[in-house]
Amino acid sequence: MRLPICELCAKSGLLCPNCERQLSENRISALDVEMSKLIASMSDRYGLDAADFFKAVDTGRIILLLTKGDVGLLIGKQGCVVKNLTAELGKKVRIVEVSGDAHKTVSDIITPARLLGINTIFKPGGKGYRVRISRRDIERLPMDLETLNRALATLLEVETAVTFE
Repeated sequence: MRLPICELCAKSGLLCPNCERQLSENRISALDVEMSKLIASMSDRYGLDAADFFKAVDTGRIILLLTKGDVGLLIGKQGCVVKNLTAELGKKVRIVEVSGDAHKTVSDIITPARLLGINTIFKPGGKGYRVRISRRDIERLPMDLETLNRALATLLEVETAVTFE
């Protein structure tokens, strides 16, 4: 199991000096620690030994659980792992696979809204993305526009602008 904190800290509930330092230096967040503990506590029950969770992002209404591995493992059979995480945290949890493909990452975040495309914008300060979403799907977005822009900028590590067509 790969977590932002070491497995011993996740199972014991106490942070070792190394994990404590990462938390104090803001390399991991308190939400990362809480999610790691929850996933570790569910590990035996749901067979999450191969889980690869590396970051949690709270967008307000939804918590995005970012993984580089198998998304289905953290969703669980019939969504049982996600349902338990949602019940524990009191907010909807969405599992997102972060890969080198920005299109797939953005599509996972905005589902059930449809992604029309992503344009790369080159600026003097570097590149950015313009994310194009169908105008008909505005109501279907899982979060408000400002939160979506912030979450995408954090995940993609570049400036993003969401537009509706």
